Amino acid sequence: MSLTAIRNSVRSLFDEIGELAVTAILRRKANDSYVPGSAPAVVVTDYSVRLLTMDLTARESRNETDRILEPVLQHALIESEEIAPRVDDDLVIADTVVTLQQVAAADLGAGILYEVFYQ
Repeated sequence: MSLTAIRNSVRSLFDEIGELAVTAILRRKANDSYVPGSAPAVVVTDYSVRLLTMDLTARESRNETDRILEPVLQHALIESEEIAPRVDDDLVIADTVVTLQQVAAADLGAGILYEVFYQ
């Protein structure tokens, strides 16, 4: 299957599930240029993504090996062609802001579907 076919399939899937795919904002924070003697400025950029929350928690998925994760991480799939999510990005879902703790590509390199854990 080509990468284009994978991207089209993911887009179609998120279109078909309708209201289950929640529109969210992926918020990327980066330091701006540093001027000695002043506090570094933080540049915040927002990207629109679609999110499919999953009932599976990190504890149930057996991702942890030794200790129990508290609080339990929530799990979702993110459709994003504009930017690849990364750890420490914020995700704004409705009025709730959460931070991504784990991110993994879930699309064989097509650059559209990501599995994330957040809290």
